[in-house]
Amino acid sequence: MKTIRLAGLILALTFTTGSLLAGTSADSSTNSSAPLHGVAALTMPVRVVYTNYLNIQAALADDSFPGVTNNAKAIAGTIRKDPNQAISAVVAAQADAVADARDLPEAREAFKALSDSLIQFLADHEVHSGNCTEIYCPMANASWLQSAGADTANPYFGKGMLHCGTPKRNF
Repeated sequence: MKTIRLAGLILALTFTTGSLLAGTSADSSTNSSAPLHGVAALTMPVRVVYTNYLNIQAALADDSFPGVTNNAKAIAGTIRKDPNQAISAVVAAQADAVADARDLPEAREAFKALSDSLIQFLADHEVHSGNCTEIYCPMANASWLQSAGADTANPYFGKGMLHCGTPKRNF
């Protein structure tokens, strides 16, 4: 079920971003170095980052460590290879911290900073695709992103407190 929701989110982001970027408008002739806002901010490297992020979130919520390292390394590598540097190198370092975690508790702690930065990216770029929800857990004093409409799946406490969290806003 989680795979289906994640695939749906990826397809929705791909379709929405592709449709927006394929269209033409009077604004398309403006300075190309201007920051992108809205769904247009979800360029291919950014979508890859969020896909890997959601994989980490799902694994941590499932108390599963395998795959966390590879997904975190993919985030860091994608950010560093992006010629447009859409996402800060600071986020790559945060992903490295998740990748370097030796166990679930370390990965969960490192995931907090990564989550904060990626939530801030969506807010700063005014992304409102309706496909992602920010959830806040008062027990962890931390937020994370997950697919909109999905049951709360807390990556900070996993199965022990899987549904602890309150939706804050949609992106």
